[in-house]
Amino acid sequence: MFYNISQRYYIQKQRNQIKLTVRYKGLSLSAETNFTFAKQGEPGTNGTEYIVKLVPNTTMSVPPLAPMITKAGNKYILNYGLETSAAETELSINNSYKFFKAQLWHSGELVWEGNSMTDTAQDNLTQPSSVIWSVLKNKYNNTYSDASAFEIVNANNGQIRYTGDHLDSNLNTPLANIIKCSIDWEGKTYYGTIPIVTAWTSDEKYRVKLKDYTGFRYVMYTSDGISPQYDDANPFEFICEESIDNTWEDISLVSGSHAISYEPSVIGNYLSKDGVATNSLLLEILPNNGYEKNQYIIRPKSKYDGLCVNNAVCCIYKQNNVIIGKINVPVHFLLNKYGLSHINAWDGNSVQVDQEGGFILSPQVGAGRKENDHSFTGVLMG
Repeated sequence: MFYNISQRYYIQKQRNQIKLTVRYKGLSLSAETNFTFAKQGEPGTNGTEYIVKLVPNTTMSVPPLAPMITKAGNKYILNYGLETSAAETELSINNSYKFFKAQLWHSGELVWEGNSMTDTAQDNLTQPSSVIWSVLKNKYNNTYSDASAFEIVNANNGQIRYTGDHLDSNLNTPLANIIKCSIDWEGKTYYGTIPIVTAWTSDEKYRVKLKDYTGFRYVMYTSDGISPQYDDANPFEFICEESIDNTWEDISLVSGSHAISYEPSVIGNYLSKDGVATNSLLLEILPNNGYEKNQYIIRPKSKYDGLCVNNAVCCIYKQNNVIIGKINVPVHFLLNKYGLSHINAWDGNSVQVDQEGGFILSPQVGAGRKENDHSFTGVLMG
């Protein structure tokens, strides 16, 4: 079986993996690819063919699409095995961990992977001149910054501590939960980010999560803060599981005593120099007419000024009118400084004409005349 790669890049198309499932003698075995598609010039690439990708630090054959930490009763559960193939890891808020590895890719080839500048590249020779880990958040002065559930213990090797046990009476948790890694490589700086979903359940018998390949984690605006691009293929779909007779059952849409109700919301804010919070709701929830009760259409606002960096989609789960869980899904808003939306979407080769007369894009544009000897007199641009 053969697959072709599209000639054009579309930011909305995020389901780009191939999964093979084999059923043999009553067993079901599956494997999935790990492709990454990116467009040269996107934020973090420094306008080059290099990209940084942050991945869970695990040996699982298929890592989770979205890293998530859940406070389940008195336990803190990470949804993958740290440096193991286990399905999950129980964390201690007193310890720090290397949750992720950074990868540097060039033209589709992995050239470096690690946590610090001491890790060598695939050629076992080259090393980055620096690797810096941080939490993506605003720092307003020496006193105030966006609150995060994560603390960088060692910025040089990605040692991170989860501190998110401080839920307030309204189950609010810190919002700045996006990890960033910057890599200096051959004189240029590249970076990548990864949002971490955080959740809370009242009892270990519940699990809450966002269904894979639903919703979005990134929104990219043009350099002037308009024309948001994001994966709008599927609405946010919230899942709830309950342990019934020692078996995990999906109760997201059941009726009766186990039925779940959902209360979604969008959040985001920034602080003044005095620490006063101003709400900055850059996401909006649309009516979910025609969808299941756990599915919600959420879209970004049409303009972004770059002030707020801790935007998130939240959902409260209730059973018999009692809150049994909550989930926060961070959404990274980016400004693409390398071009306007129509330029960023152009493939660089074809002639593209806006249907409303807004622009014409072409590799070369000329104005002049053709002489009798077939030479050209005029001006060429491109």
